[in-house]
Amino acid sequence: MKTLEQAQKAKERIEAQILATPGVTGIDAGYHPGSESGTPAIRVYVADKKKAGALPAEVDGIPVIVIERKFELH
Repeated sequence: MKTLEQAQKAKERIEAQILATPGVTGIDAGYHPGSESGTPAIRVYVADKKKAGALPAEVDGIPVIVIERKFELH
């Protein structure tokens, strides 16, 4: 099983490329949503999944999870 540290390193390696993808609003390394076992993942945030550009399914064996979420500045 991959570690959160490995997920962080993979995220750092592809961060600029992912952030340049149309529709992407953010990226982080954390745990797979809903994962009872605490599976590490690269979480990519998009405003609209239908309008987001192509994203990899995994990076260095770490799954890439696309999460639809809008962020607002306060």
